[in-house]
Amino acid sequence: MRIASFFLLSLVCSSASKAQTQASFVFPFDTSSRWEYEITYNFDPWHPGHAWLRFTKDTLLLNGRTYRILSNGSRALFYFRQDSTRIYQFNARDTTEFIRYDFAKKPGDTLSTTLKPSSSGFVVLVYDHLTQVLNESRRTLSFQSTDGIVWDDIADTIGVVNFNPGGTDVWYSLTGAMVNGRTYGVLTDVPGRAPRGPTCLSLLQNYPNPFNPTTTISFTLPASIKVRLSVYDLLGAKVEDLIDGELTAGSHSIQWDAADRASGVYFYTLWTPEFSDTKCMVLLK
Repeated sequence: MRIASFFLLSLVCSSASKAQTQASFVFPFDTSSRWEYEITYNFDPWHPGHAWLRFTKDTLLLNGRTYRILSNGSRALFYFRQDSTRIYQFNARDTTEFIRYDFAKKPGDTLSTTLKPSSSGFVVLVYDHLTQVLNESRRTLSFQSTDGIVWDDIADTIGVVNFNPGGTDVWYSLTGAMVNGRTYGVLTDVPGRAPRGPTCLSLLQNYPNPFNPTTTISFTLPASIKVRLSVYDLLGAKVEDLIDGELTAGSHSIQWDAADRASGVYFYTLWTPEFSDTKCMVLLK
């Protein structure tokens, strides 16, 4: 449904916005700003969560480039770097990068493929127009990819308004922000406040990543439930089960020691009777 909507929207908005002048677009990339999002899960839309996101330190990754971490305080969601009007995202699957945003493009323009060397998905600027964002009139750009990995709305000077991380069943919607000392919208949480109990199933990105030879995998459960956490190699063969049994509600973490494993890309999957999610990690010796 999303891919079909993408093509329809791109045709409509491309013709409607071609004439818009390409004024300077400001993307807040500093480490002092923070953004608060309501998180909606497609499989459990009645129990949304909240998260604060911010850019943290710069880090050198496997491709020899330096990226800034977009983090929720406990894990990295994305690794971004900025070059003029472009925002590049590090792709851990093959240690390349792709252009997630380009603020100099016009509606209908293609930015890049998402999963190199494969060209199955490509990012397109879908629309460019004025919208109301947190009670502010802002020029807003929508970037989408045909494989669903990118589905983002970006507002001038405010930042990312909506996004879907990596084509998952999770949707982040901006409810408030503190950008360059100014507050936008409504802030319901204060960074540093004791965390609320989990309301949804959530599998977090392992940390550190890349790692050698140990890394920690964390996840949250809203209720006691039977779970299985498994590690797979790049070909999809199971390496081992880290957890297989019933766990109580709350936050859980387990360390994976890969001292006897070869360097490379691995995947870990959290399974429950009604939920599964998979993330990628890189062992670098």
